[in-house]
Amino acid sequence: MAGSGAAELRTPVFNGENYEFCSIRMKTILKSHGLWDLVENGLNDSNMKKEKEEAADTEKSMVAQILMKDAHALGLIQSAVSDQLFPRIVNEETSKGAWDILKVEFRGDKQVGNVKLQGLRREFEYSRMKDSESLSIYLVRLFNMMNQMKSYGEELSRERIVQKLLFSLPKSYDSICSVIEHSKDLETLEVQEVVASLKSFELRLDRHTENSSERAFASLNVEEKKPKAESLSGNQNFQKTLRHKLEENSHKCIFVGYGLCEKGYRLFDPSNRKIILSRDVKFDEESLWKWENAREEEMTVLVPTRNQDYALNPDLNAPLQIHEEVIALEEPSQSLDTQIQADGDPTLQDESTEGSSQVYDHTPKKWKSINDIMAQCNMWIMEPENFEEADLDESWRRAMEAELEMIEKNNTWQLVERPFNKPVIGVKWVYKTKLNLDGTVQKNKARLVAKGYSQKPGIDYNETFAPVARLDTIRTLIALAAQKEWHLYQLDVKSAFLNGVLKEEVYVEQTQGSMKKNEEIKVYKLNKPLYGLKQAPRAWYDEIDSYFNKAGFKKSPSEATLYIKTDEGSGILIVSLYVDDIVYTGSCVKMLEEFKNDMMKHYEMTDLGLLYHFLGMGVVQTDKYIFLHQKKYAMKVIEKFGLKGCKSVATPLVANERLCKEDGSEMADESEYRQIVGSLLYLTATRPDIMFASSLLARFMHNPTKKHIGTAKRVLRYVQGTLDYGVEFKKGKAATLIGYCDSDWAGSEDDRRSTSGYVFTLGSTTSQAKWLRFILEDFGEEQVEGTPILCDNTSAIAMAKNPVFHQKSRHISRKFHFIREAIQAKEIELIYCKSEDQIADILTKALSKDRFVHLRNLLGVKSVKGLEGSVDV
Repeated sequence: MAGSGAAELRTPVFNGENYEFCSIRMKTILKSHGLWDLVENGLNDSNMKKEKEEAADTEKSMVAQILMKDAHALGLIQSAVSDQLFPRIVNEETSKGAWDILKVEFRGDKQVGNVKLQGLRREFEYSRMKDSESLSIYLVRLFNMMNQMKSYGEELSRERIVQKLLFSLPKSYDSICSVIEHSKDLETLEVQEVVASLKSFELRLDRHTENSSERAFASLNVEEKKPKAESLSGNQNFQKTLRHKLEENSHKCIFVGYGLCEKGYRLFDPSNRKIILSRDVKFDEESLWKWENAREEEMTVLVPTRNQDYALNPDLNAPLQIHEEVIALEEPSQSLDTQIQADGDPTLQDESTEGSSQVYDHTPKKWKSINDIMAQCNMWIMEPENFEEADLDESWRRAMEAELEMIEKNNTWQLVERPFNKPVIGVKWVYKTKLNLDGTVQKNKARLVAKGYSQKPGIDYNETFAPVARLDTIRTLIALAAQKEWHLYQLDVKSAFLNGVLKEEVYVEQTQGSMKKNEEIKVYKLNKPLYGLKQAPRAWYDEIDSYFNKAGFKKSPSEATLYIKTDEGSGILIVSLYVDDIVYTGSCVKMLEEFKNDMMKHYEMTDLGLLYHFLGMGVVQTDKYIFLHQKKYAMKVIEKFGLKGCKSVATPLVANERLCKEDGSEMADESEYRQIVGSLLYLTATRPDIMFASSLLARFMHNPTKKHIGTAKRVLRYVQGTLDYGVEFKKGKAATLIGYCDSDWAGSEDDRRSTSGYVFTLGSTTSQAKWLRFILEDFGEEQVEGTPILCDNTSAIAMAKNPVFHQKSRHISRKFHFIREAIQAKEIELIYCKSEDQIADILTKALSKDRFVHLRNLLGVKSVKGLEGSVDV
């Protein structure tokens, strides 16, 4: 059962399950329209038509209204069944006939109902609350059972329900059940009172129950006792030769992490203030923070503000004093700040006496204070699952109000009567917490999304288009900005799709949070598209393209989302569009400022300042270089597939390793394999050093084996050891396009196909070179000379330059001779280079460690720590 919208009286969709609940909801809707009597009692359609022909005009009108009401009821019933069930009632012309067919098929006759009721009675009598089950979940299960019994005619008295509740609870509730039985009269006791008492008792139980698996964070309390941390106390065993007979067999240490290069636990020994690496460790996971005993000594936690720097503690030689007991807080039912202030235990103290600035500095810091790290580790981001959860939080309510205000401001829709000849699309709320690169919360974002998956091509829409820029274009733009020593800036269009204009007639349901009183049956007719509609991207692109044309921009013929504006006196302005994200740069500060101000006049925009985060990629801009990385995404991928803290490897693949479809190993999980390969392919946007490995693994997506998934996880282990690697674009170099090409001849073990690779150092080979030349020409950087393409195959160079026919050349397809034509047109120039200097070699085969590292450096993939004036990403 799934609703198609968010309105209170919207028509549900019955898919063959939970008929009793669906019928009750549908009955309520029919009653609200005044149609239930027709559905329940029915009418003789043939007699009604005959009476309509023979009756007077007034009577004819009444009969016509009755027939229209019955058609309306039939339409509601038809719209309430899924496409799979609709053929079963397609031939019924009356609402009662359609209703009875569904009732007989899914509920059955009286005999079938009695059988189902008997089963429900048995299940009701034997149902018990499990020890691991929460009271809320059990109550939902129990009342669901009772509602089903009631739908089959079973009446349960109030006293029986109360007795069932008290007798079906586990042993931990014996005390509260005994109190209720001796202090209350069960015959007059309301069910709601019992439920309220039980929920109150459950909260008390949760407060005193020690559940080590649900702790929010670990902390330290300063006392002269032995240490434990992270809910774990590590007891590290020492060799017998290093101990005396009467000494303890183990030492209490603090667990601080995992070994970086070797397997084992990293432990801090307070007795000698040293870090120990050991595998023989036992953890004490039973101890908890004793809040009652710790109230006398208040703990102060320093919470840093955004615009404040902190110095590390200068007294590094002070003796370490740590409480022996583990400090861990159970998962709070309310917000962390609220619970800490209510309990009065630790006092949250802000080090800053001034409010934080509205402008946030995104420049990465070389050092992070311990306060920044602790504040981030103790934070957990929770996003609401539905409207009911979001409505309980003030910040999410403000986000939804802002979204609705933007919709109304743009004149996106108008309230109209529900059409009977047009489909009405449902809507839903989507919630997302936007984070900064350092993990702090930027804003809560609520988006009203149309359920566009119900639209059908050719009926509800004709054309779709997603205005996105190619990653090659983005990298070329960044490379050009680095060489010209320009700054890159970013704008974000608020609710971009709401600015387009719809060409089709589209209706959507009213949504929770904006329901019009006494007009719940009405729907919205869209003037402009909502997110989720199939035609929304196309409408937004038409709108923004029209703006750029009016503003004097010229669209690149090679890239539909690239716009260039030139001024002989001022310079050049380049804009790249990716849906609602706009990246722009140029040579004239005045043109940049005018463009930003003009855009903010036409659309609701957010000025994000210098480009620092785009499409999941981090961008670091300094005076020496621009560094492009995906460290945060790489960490998420490593953690997602359970390889956090694993031992890293130096290369993605074993040297000269070859994979084939049939390798004799067992079949692997296709879903997991595809997720790993998909994540690696997206990571290649800033990590070309894993391009060959990712492309090689992608050949086996349809039928992966254990060996394939083992190789994929080896690539993840390589990424684990190179998390802070990315592409460096140095500033101040000449904008000359140079290409490298290479091919692994017949490298595939299955079909003997070759693997080709190409690299261009401004950011197949010939076609890419020509496309990049067009892009650079649009940027105002026309390549006068032919683009050098370095190749280590002298035979290929000779064949491309010399049109002499011989026995081998006759097997070459005609379409490949455009390389020779490009050479003659002086668009490219083939130059021989040694195999040792062939950068594209890293894209065509698995290499040894030394050669792989050498070519990786030539490729420009480096660690941010090795860059001049390096910063922390």
